[in-house]
Amino acid sequence: MKLISVDMDSECTKNVINICQKNKFENFEAITMKGEDYLKKYKQKIDYIYLDAFDFYHNNHSNKRKNYYKKNLNCEIRDNLCHKMHLECCQNMMNNLTEKSIICFNYILDKNSKKGKGVTAIPYLLKNNFEIIEYIPTVMILKKKYI
Repeated sequence: MKLISVDMDSECTKNVINICQKNKFENFEAITMKGEDYLKKYKQKIDYIYLDAFDFYHNNHSNKRKNYYKKNLNCEIRDNLCHKMHLECCQNMMNNLTEKSIICFNYILDKNSKKGKGVTAIPYLLKNNFEIIEYIPTVMILKKKYI
C-alpha cells in the first residue's frame, strides 16, 4: 500500500511525515497542496480515498483555524466553499477511479448528506453510478454500483 496525504496545512503534512516515520512506514508521500488541484493533475488509479478537507462553518472554530484560512486560502470558512471543494475533488478524480474504488467522506452530519461536507459531492457521485455502502454518523462510504 502507498499512502498519499494531501493537505493545505503544512502542520498536517508534518504530522503525517512524523507518524509515518515513527511507525517505520516508508511508502508514503505527504504533500502540502489543495486537494482539488492535486487530483486534477494526478493520473494514477485510486483504490481508496478519504476526503476530509476544507471545513464547513460552525461556531467552534478557533481563531488560529480561521486565520489559517484567511492567510493561506484567502477566504473565510464558508459552507459553499467547502461544498465546492469536495465536488471539485470528486470531479477531478472521476477518471482515476476503478470499479472497486472506495470513497470515504468525513463530517457528513446526516444520512442524506444535507449538512456538513459532501453536500454537493455526494449527490454528484450518486448520479454517476456510485452508491452509499455505509453511513455511520459523521462518516459516509461510497463505491461504484455493479452494472
